[in-house]
Order: sequence, then structure tokens, then C-alpha cells
Amino acid sequence: MNYSILTKIKGYLMKQKTLKLNVLPLLIAGAISMHSASAMAIGELVNLGSYSGDPQGIATYSGDPQGIATAINDDGTVMVGGGWDSGSSTAWRFTASTGYENLEINSVGGISKSIAYDVSETGDVVVGGATTSAGDFAFRWTAATGLVDIGVLQGGDNATAYGVNYDGSKIVGESEISINNDGYINGYHAFLWFNNSMADLGTLGGRNSVAYSISKDGNVVVGESETGSTHSTKGHKIKRAFKYHTTNDSRMVDLGVLAAGGGEGSSIANGVNFDGSVIVGASEHTLGNHAVQWTSAGVQDLHGAAGEYSEAFNVNDAGDVIVGSMDTLAGAGEVRRA
Repeated sequence: MNYSILTKIKGYLMKQKTLKLNVLPLLIAGAISMHSASAMAIGELVNLGSYSGDPQGIATYSGDPQGIATAINDDGTVMVGGGWDSGSSTAWRFTASTGYENLEINSVGGISKSIAYDVSETGDVVVGGATTSAGDFAFRWTAATGLVDIGVLQGGDNATAYGVNYDGSKIVGESEISINNDGYINGYHAFLWFNNSMADLGTLGGRNSVAYSISKDGNVVVGESETGSTHSTKGHKIKRAFKYHTTNDSRMVDLGVLAAGGGEGSSIANGVNFDGSVIVGASEHTLGNHAVQWTSAGVQDLHGAAGEYSEAFNVNDAGDVIVGSMDTLAGAGEVRRA
């Protein structure tokens, strides 16, 4: 699946540093009663425009214009992300009263780079990834503990945390795993961390999987997994969006793809609402990749008419406002705007 719009913020940002998002933001309104969508028709895609200046007056981290915010808590009081300075990222937490807090301070030593990927709704727990000479580790941060390594799956050395639930008690991400304990890394698996223990969520039959988000109530994990199959004509490994219910059957479920993506299409789940009833992401389509949502009714195409590529990244608690990015077409050529 060619996610050429955006190399994943959650998953690959720290490794590839694709910070300049040359795409058009979109917002999909699912209910006219939403405060932010009061003037929109149901299901309307709205161009949020291009960024110019800083309307909120938030200064960049350490004067670094390439810093990026990755998450914000529910009431908008706490924001987290990473700031690049001399080629190395530093995880930060921002509030109006404290400004930017360097999360590496009062933490384990030897960190060469770090980035925060998510924050609890209470704002006091931050999760992400950090790098030392020993490798990458998934961290959980609080003011009292600093950055704490939450561990790896059996046989692995590296891990990254991408999502956290409402109160910071459950964390999801990806970890290396050596299934045969032969000294070789056999893949990355999605994990769920809870009660100081990391559980392997498995795969949909392939070698690798990753969990990107968890519902606020802590019951539903979403992400993508290899299926173990290879596309018969394109040759790439087929990946599918999944959900994993932590309290019921505790198994990874393939969410499927749009019919236009074909039986060998790939998909990805990026975000989930409070109770796990609405999951958002993207699915392969005939002409590109389309933003989608999964509900009890199945998969729904949210793309609209313009452009070939779109992807949904997150959804509000109620499940009726979705944010993401898409491209547009201008004349015969494709134009992508930030």
C-alpha cells in the first residue's frame, strides 16, 4: 500500500523524519450538531486551509522550526511532540503555564533522541520512543518518574510506544520479537502494556504488526498487520487494519478493505474513538488510497471526489469528527498543499 501522502507520524516519524507534510488537511463531519462542524453538511469534507504563522502564539521548541506536535489531550491543555535540534529530536510536553518541558530531564541517561507520540486525557502521562546506545525503547513519562523504559517482548531489543488510554494505565506500540530465541530478530509485533507487563498481540498471519492507538476506555486496540500473503501482481506484502478487543475474545481481527481495493488490497487503522465503535484509517482503492472509517456497519469510504490519496488519522471521542489529509488536483497536474 503506497501511503505517499504521509510517512506515518505514528510509526515512522522518528526513523524517517518526514516532518514537512505537503498535503491538504481535511476534516470529515459526521454530525451537524458538533460544535466544530455546526456549518457543515453530514459527511462533508472541509478544507482546513494552509498553515501560515502561529495563530495560537505557541513558540517553537528551542527555536526549532522543524519541531512537530503529535498529540493533544481532550481539553486542549496539554500538547506533546518532538523538537529537532542539530539533527536530534527531544520529546517535549507543552502547557500554557509551563511552556515546553524537556522530557529527557530527570530521566535515564544516554538518550540520543526521543519523541512523544501520545498523551493521556488527564495530561499527566506521556508515551513515545527514545534511543540510547543500546537501542530504541518505549517509554512512559510522568513528572514523578521521568522517562521509564516499559520493556520489550520476548527476545527483542527495541520497542516504541504510540498510544495510551484515558488515564495512562494501558499503552500500545510495537516491539521486536525473536520467536525462535535464536539470536535473530524475527519481526515486530504489536503490544499492549498493562500492570507493568507487555503482552504480544500477535499478527494476522504475517511477520510484523504494529498497534497505533487504543480507545480511551482501554478496551480496543487498532493498528496494521501483515497477513502472510503477497500481492499477486504488485509483489508487496499485504497489510490489513486490525482491531483487538482487550476484554472479550482477545484476538486480532482483520477489518478488511474497500471493495474497490480488491481481495488483495491493504488497509491501515490509525485512530479509534472513546469506546472503540468508530475506527479510522485508510484503504487501498482502485486509483489510490482512500480515507475510511469502520463501524458496526462495516467499512465506509470517506474520500470524496478530488485527488487520489487521502488518509484519516484520528477521530473524536463521539466518533463524529474525523481528521486527516488528502491531495487535490489542479488542472492536469497534482498539487499537494500543507
